[in-house]
Formats: sequence, C-alpha cells, structure tokens
Amino acid sequence: MDQDESDKSELHNFRLRALDFYIELSIQIKKRFNFGDPVLDFFKILNPEVAVSGKVGSIVIPANKYFPDLVNDIETLNTEWRMLAELSEIKNIDLTDPEIFWSKIFSMKNELNEQMFPSLKKLVEGLLSLPHSSAAAERMFSQVTLLKTKCRNRLEIETLDSILHVKELLSEQPCYSWEPSVSLLKRKIDYSGIVE
Repeated sequence: MDQDESDKSELHNFRLRALDFYIELSIQIKKRFNFGDPVLDFFKILNPEVAVSGKVGSIVIPANKYFPDLVNDIETLNTEWRMLAELSEIKNIDLTDPEIFWSKIFSMKNELNEQMFPSLKKLVEGLLSLPHSSAAAERMFSQVTLLKTKCRNRLEIETLDSILHVKELLSEQPCYSWEPSVSLLKRKIDYSGIVE
C-alpha cells in the first residue's frame, strides 16, 4: 500500500510541476508577444475558415497599410478576395490545413486557363513566407564567422557559399559514404568562378 500511495504522490507532484511549467510558459509568451498588434490580427485571414466565410468583406486597406509591397492592384485583390468566398469548389477542399488549402486555391484556373487569384497569391504567399524566427539566419551568420578566421578573412562570397553548401551536404552523412548525384558529376566547373 505504501508504494502505491508513494507512486500517487509522485504522480501528483509531477502533474503540479508540469502545470507550473505551463503557467510560467504562458506568462513568458504573453510578455514577449503583443497580442493586441493589428498586424497579428490581420494574419487571421490566412485561416481558411475565415477566408471562405465571407465575413471579412475587404482585406485591401490593412494589406496595403501593413504590406504595401505585396499589393499591386487594389481592385483586383478585393475582387479576388470576395470571389474566394463564393467559389463552389471550396466545399471539396480541406479547411484544416492552411498550406494545403492555399496551394489548392492558387492552383485553380479560370476558363482561359489563367490563375484565378494572382494578386491574392502574391499577398498570401508573401505573408506565409515571413520568417517566424531569426534562428536560421543567426545560425548561418555563426557558421560564416567560424569560417572567416584571421587566416581566411579574404574568402570570396562564392567560396563561402560553396563551403556552406558542402557542410550542409555532409551534415546528413559522413564524407566517406557520401555519393555525389549524377547532375553534380555532369557539371563542368570553370575555376575562374563561373559554373556551367
């Protein structure tokens, strides 16, 4: 009996510590993010259910305000946005996965075999491509710093790029078991820096 009670007590303590962790995590997230930011609020349009609901009449004003480089033609974008909610083909598309939803929407063509949503595609793909973290870029800068030592401070950008590519290729497996692809073997390299 004592062992059983001890196990229950340990389980209870573990659950309390896990709960404390989640509470602290929530507090730290709330400190780091401004959830009242209108730009974050604008990102709700990327949710497929919101996009097809027809509840958001126009996205032009906030899109043009926050991301002017992604909006070329205001009227076309507005028309495409409204047309999205009226599409009958939407019923056949899964609304739970935004990536699949938007890729299917952007692959749709009209009667002239042209993209149905070119302006909307530019906006949404631009928004979806925004990095959520700078960690990948920071890792790359760290790698460059490690490569450019006092002895190797005059490395050209092309050389650095090549070294980084090699490191990436060899990170997946040891160099002695790496086999170059056929396309890599067929490449002719001009050592003046031009790759054919």
